[in-house]
Amino acid sequence: MSWLTLAESDVKQRLSATEFDAVKASALATGLTNAITEALTEITNEVRGYVAACNANQLETGAKIPPECLSAARDRLAYVLSLRLPTALPLNDHRVEANKAAIEFLKDVAACKVGVEEPTNPVGGASEFFGGLAGGQTRIAMRSDDQDSDYDTD
Repeated sequence: MSWLTLAESDVKQRLSATEFDAVKASALATGLTNAITEALTEITNEVRGYVAACNANQLETGAKIPPECLSAARDRLAYVLSLRLPTALPLNDHRVEANKAAIEFLKDVAACKVGVEEPTNPVGGASEFFGGLAGGQTRIAMRSDDQDSDYDTD
């Protein structure tokens, strides 16, 4: 399976039809016309950040996530939308626990404990995602009695 783009259909996987309609209606009523689109972008970027944190991973071009992270992304979407529109969605124990499990899973991805599918069209992994700070440059904290600086940025 190739990397995926999150869509409204993924939101519908975790929300009932009534909840989904309530999110849409509440967003329009409060002027948040792009609440779902914003949440999709936010969670896509979050997942990609966790994936890129593991130096063994590379990212797919575009706004895509690995299929192994889809369930966690869907749970994060439901939770985030619940927080943005508290009158539209109930923040029940199931959603809170699913969100916690999703974050733990993504932390395991970041710690290289969970492997993800290699992208078909990689963009260079963590080094490009984080603007060149990872994968090639090393920052080492050093202490020296005769220097003012605590960091060597070679």
